[in-house]
Formats: sequence, structure tokens, C-alpha cells
Amino acid sequence: MKQKGLGLSILTPFILLLCLSYSGCSGKKIFEPSGKVVAVKNPLIQSLEKISRDYPEVSFQWLDPLDGRVPGAVERPDLLLWVGDWQNFQYLQEGKLLDIKRQKKSLASLRAAPLSRLSYFRNAQDYVVPISVYSWGLFYNKKILSDLGIEPPDTWEEFTAACSKLKENGITPCALGSGFGWPASAWFSYLDLRLNGAKAHEELLRGVRRPTDPSVLAALDLYLYLGREGYFSPDASSKGWIESLNDLMNGKAGFLLLGGFAWDRVDKTKGIGWIPFPEIGKRESDRGELGQMLGFALFFDTENMEGSLALAEKFIQKGAPGMSGSSFRTLLVPGESLPPAAEGSAKILMEASHLLPSLERWGSPQFVQQGLLLFRDSLSAPDKWTKEALAERLDFLWVKE
Repeated sequence: MKQKGLGLSILTPFILLLCLSYSGCSGKKIFEPSGKVVAVKNPLIQSLEKISRDYPEVSFQWLDPLDGRVPGAVERPDLLLWVGDWQNFQYLQEGKLLDIKRQKKSLASLRAAPLSRLSYFRNAQDYVVPISVYSWGLFYNKKILSDLGIEPPDTWEEFTAACSKLKENGITPCALGSGFGWPASAWFSYLDLRLNGAKAHEELLRGVRRPTDPSVLAALDLYLYLGREGYFSPDASSKGWIESLNDLMNGKAGFLLLGGFAWDRVDKTKGIGWIPFPEIGKRESDRGELGQMLGFALFFDTENMEGSLALAEKFIQKGAPGMSGSSFRTLLVPGESLPPAAEGSAKILMEASHLLPSLERWGSPQFVQQGLLLFRDSLSAPDKWTKEALAERLDFLWVKE
């Protein structure tokens, strides 16, 4: 498996937004957090809230997006912790977020940073001050593959040949825990990305391209083919992703498709490797990966831009606790070193042009509850499904723009 080397360039200061915008990189502080900052709550916001206590001159109010209030109905929010979920993308689609790229021209100089060239869903890179990213990838059991003389696959032909050999030797080719649907849906997402390209997949997520489109049907056909070939865990629908990871580590399967978050549960003594999802026709400029970006965004009508950005700067200076501290996240904080898991994610993303959300992060609550289970059920009984029937059911639940 050949990949480009990853030197210290990946640690190029990627989020010196405030330094570039306000202090001219002189180190002089132009302002400190002050006034009132209204932030939207998120499970990861606790670490930000803790840091905010160091600044008594700031009056904080925390809005909970789950309490039924429309943002702005009681207090207009200033700061949003961006986690790339459905609610975040709703804010962006509805025009509630500030286009930071237009407001701060110095952001243009950040485009030279290694991962800053990535395009995100709905051009989120123009609205978010990024802190960390991670990707998905194909985990594999090194010993299992080595014992059978299988090289980590680069291409789809190599991957399917490896799956056939694993199956012939009584080993499940691909571990899968699809009880909640989303691990199965990731296989479809990657098949569409590799068959049709990142831009086409983004059009699918936006609802411009539909599940019934012939090019999507080709991805669904390949998805069902993998199930019919028996390449997945036979009891996948009764398992979760942690159980599938255990199957891989215990030598019961050769491969496992999951996000970098799984690295936090990998036993380092088990000899687990990680590679990009195999190529189906080489793409140089339209290659996408599934993953997530974390950072900060401002609402377009923020009343305290300076206070909000200053608080974000403090948060970043302290290493963005709770957001970039996990071993699988590619840290974008200057001076930080990369753990092996984060370095693997960075290597995968260095080859990509687009970073797009997996379906459980992109989907509406209705889609998460119903659509993801279609992927689970169709893969559990692929002989009972046609690509057309699956496409029609998905199309009914798919976003319309």
C-alpha cells in the first residue's frame, strides 16, 4: 500500500485565524473576550464552558437546540460549536451562519495548509474555523492477511479477490455490526464515492441527485452484490460496531469499514492496519472520503463577534480539549504532534479533495430512524431486494432540495 509521506507539513498552522486576522502574527493581543457571548449547546461544549469560567468579564448564555426554541427566538446566538451534524447543516442551509471567508480575507493564506484545500459538504470550510478532522477507512487484520499471502488492497479488484480468498479459508471477509444501520450505509456511501466521484455524491446528499438515478443504482447494485456474495458477518444485524471491531481483532474477519473513532478501542497488540477504501477507477481531483470536521462557526447576526472569536482563540490555545484530544483526530493546533491513529487519518485525507459526512450525521431524524435501517435490512437479506426497490424506498425518505 503506497501512500504519500506525511511530514511536519501536516502540522502547518491551520487555524491561526485570529492571529492572522487581528494580531498580524505579532503575538500582541488586540482584545480579550468580553461582553455577552451566546453559544449553542452541544455535548462537546462542556470543555468550552469550563474554559469560559476563566473569563468572568464575559456573560455566557447557553442555548439548547433540543429544548424546542428556534435559535434567535429568545436570544440571538453568537457562537456555534461545529460538529458537522444535521442541525449544523440546517443552520448553514438556512443562511444563519456567517461567511468567515468573506469577512476575513486573511483566511485566503490558510488555503496553502495541507488539509485546508479539502472541500466540505455545503462549502462548510467557508463558515467554520476548523480545529480537527478525521476520516473513515478500511481496518484490516495484518496477521490474517499475511498468513494467506494477501497484500492490503489498493484497487477494487484486489479487494474482491482478497474477500474471495478469505471466504475460501473460512474467514468472514468483512466484519460488520449493522444493528443501527449506519455501519452498513457507509459501504453504500463509499461505493457511490468511488464509482461516481465526490461531487456526484455531494449532489446526492443535497437531494439534487436522487437514489433512483442510474448512477446511484449502479452503487446500490454493487452494494447488494457484496451481500449476496456473503462477504459480511452473517449475524451483522444483531451486532454493533464495537462487536464487529472485536471480531476483526480476534481474527474472525479480515476487514472492517469504520471511522477513525474506532482507533480509541483498538488493542494495539492485535496488529490492526488501516488503509483508504479501495479505488474503483483512479480519481486524481474528485476523490472523496467520509469524515468529520470540528470547529467554530459564528451566526451571521452575532452581536459579539470579537468576544466570540477571542473565546474560540483561548479554546484553541488550550489544545481544544474535548474536540481534538482523542487519538484518532488529526490535530490542527500548531505545535501538536500526531498520535499514530490521527496520522493514519491525515494520510488518507492527504489524497482526498472532499470530506463528506456519513449518512447518520447528514440525515434528518426521520432518515436516521428509518432510512438507515433500510441499509441494514437489505444487506441482511440481499436476495429479497432489487436495486430498484431499495432505491424507491430510499428516495421516499431522502432529502429534497
